[in-house]
Amino acid sequence: MKTVTVRAMGIALALGIGPAAAQEHRSSSPGEEDLIRWIGDACPSTPDLMALMHLDQVAGKALTDWLRTGRYRDAQRLAVRYLDCLKGLGLEDSGGRAAGEGPAEEGPAAPRIAMLEQVLCFLPLVIFEVEQQVDADLAAQCLARCPRPPGAPSGDREAWGESVRRYLHLVAAVRPPAEVLEAALSSLEALRKAGFPFPDRLARRPGPEGKTSPEVQDAPASPATPGAAEGGGRVEKSDEAGSGDEAAGEGAASGQSEGDDEGPDPVFAAMVLGIGAAVAAGDLDGLVRVVGAGQDMDRRDQEPTRAGDHVPTGAGQRLGRGSDSEAGGTADDDACSSAFLVALGVMQALVGSPHPPGAAAPRRAALPILQTALVSRVPFEARMRTFRATLDRFGDGRAGPDRSVPPSPDRPAPQARRKPCVVPQVVASLVLASLDAETADRAVAEGRAEDLALLVSTTSLPAALPGSADSRFQVLRLVADRATGDEDRGRWLCALGDAALAAGRIGDAAAAFGSAASLSEGPGRSCGAQGRLRALVADPTADPDQVTAAARAFLETGPEAPDVYGILAESPDTRGRAAAIEALCEAGRAGRDEPAPGLVEAVLEAFIKVVDSDPGSEAARLALDAVERAGGPARPEDRVIWGLVSARHHVLVNQEREADRALKTAFCLARPDTEGAKEGTAALLRWLAANDHVRVLDRAVALARTARVVEAPVLAQVGAIRGERGDRRRAKALLRQAVLARPSERDDWLTIADAYARIDEPTLASAALDKAGPEASWDRRHHMIRGRIEMDRRRYREAAAAYTRAADLARGECEPLFFRGLVRLLLGDAEGAVQDFERCRALGDESPQVLGGLAYAHFDQSAWDRAERVFREALAKDEKAADNHVGLAMALFRQGRLDEARRSFERAVELEPAMKKGYAEAEKKGYVYSAIEKKTWTEMVRAFRGSKGRKP
Repeated sequence: MKTVTVRAMGIALALGIGPAAAQEHRSSSPGEEDLIRWIGDACPSTPDLMALMHLDQVAGKALTDWLRTGRYRDAQRLAVRYLDCLKGLGLEDSGGRAAGEGPAEEGPAAPRIAMLEQVLCFLPLVIFEVEQQVDADLAAQCLARCPRPPGAPSGDREAWGESVRRYLHLVAAVRPPAEVLEAALSSLEALRKAGFPFPDRLARRPGPEGKTSPEVQDAPASPATPGAAEGGGRVEKSDEAGSGDEAAGEGAASGQSEGDDEGPDPVFAAMVLGIGAAVAAGDLDGLVRVVGAGQDMDRRDQEPTRAGDHVPTGAGQRLGRGSDSEAGGTADDDACSSAFLVALGVMQALVGSPHPPGAAAPRRAALPILQTALVSRVPFEARMRTFRATLDRFGDGRAGPDRSVPPSPDRPAPQARRKPCVVPQVVASLVLASLDAETADRAVAEGRAEDLALLVSTTSLPAALPGSADSRFQVLRLVADRATGDEDRGRWLCALGDAALAAGRIGDAAAAFGSAASLSEGPGRSCGAQGRLRALVADPTADPDQVTAAARAFLETGPEAPDVYGILAESPDTRGRAAAIEALCEAGRAGRDEPAPGLVEAVLEAFIKVVDSDPGSEAARLALDAVERAGGPARPEDRVIWGLVSARHHVLVNQEREADRALKTAFCLARPDTEGAKEGTAALLRWLAANDHVRVLDRAVALARTARVVEAPVLAQVGAIRGERGDRRRAKALLRQAVLARPSERDDWLTIADAYARIDEPTLASAALDKAGPEASWDRRHHMIRGRIEMDRRRYREAAAAYTRAADLARGECEPLFFRGLVRLLLGDAEGAVQDFERCRALGDESPQVLGGLAYAHFDQSAWDRAERVFREALAKDEKAADNHVGLAMALFRQGRLDEARRSFERAVELEPAMKKGYAEAEKKGYVYSAIEKKTWTEMVRAFRGSKGRKP
């Protein structure tokens, strides 16, 4: 188990089941594979206290563990089985009261039943987020067991609102759209009576000067998702997943994150699901009522129903305005000007935006997933009928009052000003967001590109169109042909050109971009010039003179450096990048032999970025030559950065003399007060150290120290890198230089202490740590370094104590838990180690290091089959982890599979030759092993030698 830093990521969901979850009857509890079936079999036919206590201990702990480790589907199945058992025994209440005598008293299992019901109310939402799709069957199982919230709060209003939100989510996943709409309207009415704020009503609340804002103040943005990814980096929080492994009981059951100021907004959720259901049901009157809930529900309590306020009670009212809505249309006007709908339309249109090729699709929370699933539940033809009915009703020039215009003396009646109605845009964006690529492609193949073109042109967001690049090209061509005005036409032509490029239709792309560039006004000119150059660069048969002319036209638009770099980065191959660089240089010469006067600053900056982002490549060579011919950047600080960037390129192409020359030029201009020089120097030194360019590293360090642009912490970090790569002599020299620099800041000494600890110099590390401030002022990082020092000294109890203090100061981080898990293994506490590694997994860290540590912990508990399974899982993520191959070999050896164990051990030796000499040599490389593991290693090698005379 190599002592490497582990980056914690993700957000875990924790659930405390109570005191019974703290113990487990190992003697009679089932294996995890049969646990769910066992719970059903173990459920007594009559209430039996001892049987129920045993059942509670086993099921409670399993439910807690599975939720913490992300086994949400297993947790859902277990909760269903356990809840059905308890309710089947009639333990929810004590009974015994006659009708009319009031509610029955709470039974002994009522708290546990309520807990399980709450788990089943929120768990589907977590699963939808994790799997990024709706499972209607799972939702139906949970809806049948999730209690319907009462009509009004009897205690905690926020908790009641959360129960309304979750219940409505489950209804939306299971019931027909018309029923979902009715449920949403009923929920909104109940929330209004309970005093929850409504977005559009607050959006119009007068400000300090009597002004009103059209912004949706209470409607949260699209719910964030884990990960993160993601999502990416990170880490964003989910609506449903909690954030602390210490959360227990009600906190976990509610799904709220520790430290959150506010939970998810039930009003927002009800309005979003109601609008989606109305679109799916084709009920425009219902849509108007949902929007009206955010605007004038208070007024409706006091006024008779007005024109346009229809209760969706029958199919005859759908897809039409109804006779009485012709008279006034006040509710329609409110819907047309709804700030909530404006925000929702943009949000939903962006849901369908394509993500960059090769990148993971952005993760969505349960609410937008459910809304999209609601709309997509009906056929595409039905969705289009609803949209065309929307155009008939709201697209005839009628529009709501422009409330974004504040009152003023010269405009006494701002309500008379009109703006376009937002309803068609919202419905179009919802329909587009509900389309998957297959549906869009099929519609185009069936000759329905006109329908998609109408949707896209209504939203005015071409990025929301799903489908293949060729399908998008067919649709956008229709939109662009009908666009009027240079601004709109230019935007659609550029979108058409992008789709054509993605489809490989280079000629069509060049034509579209060329038409955009020829417009007299609007942004289409610049994007058209840029796009035409992109298209010609992508065409291997393009005439070089044409490419140069396109580059000259592009430079005339005055591009920014990111625009130039975008062309170079997007070019499909080295040839394309080289052609773009040569064309830009040729265009910049403007009739001169040298390009210096013609190469604009943006081009120079883009070329420098090419060298920095792709050093050693042919494109980088061409860009470097162009920058050098142009005389390089003008500003001294930029020239320093250029010298460092070009030095790295020269190192990669084995031009150390040129690299040395570039470094000398850079450091001659560098000054201690230029932060860019310091940052660039630090990045280059770390790169040289990590990639074993030691000769250049030594010269760069000497030059940087003379120029005084490298400080003690950087020298220490570079020394640690070299030490971890086995270059202890150079590492010690760099650390001595760091100390001689006389660092004055405590953080500097902390970095030096960390570096000494990483190269196994505990005495020097401890001396540096003493200078980093008194222990009373230490934070997480101080205690982590102390733990490393104590591990180097083999004082494992002291190391465990240090890591525990670090973990207490950094809840939600894996690194302290990971290292404490390693130390616990060395102390013989395999069970404690399992807990630490599992908590890391619950935090989202599934790295090979964490999985390897967990597998070793299972091994030390003699759970060899489980250890084998986790070792294989770790090796699937990183096949070159020698330490995990050794662990797999030992697990196989203990199962009597000697030949398989030999092969695994031979692979470990191949990856790390020190392994062949035994665990003592492996420990010198930074690995650590428990007494159980060392004993097994010795016996395994002895068995190898005694088996047919073969040696490992």
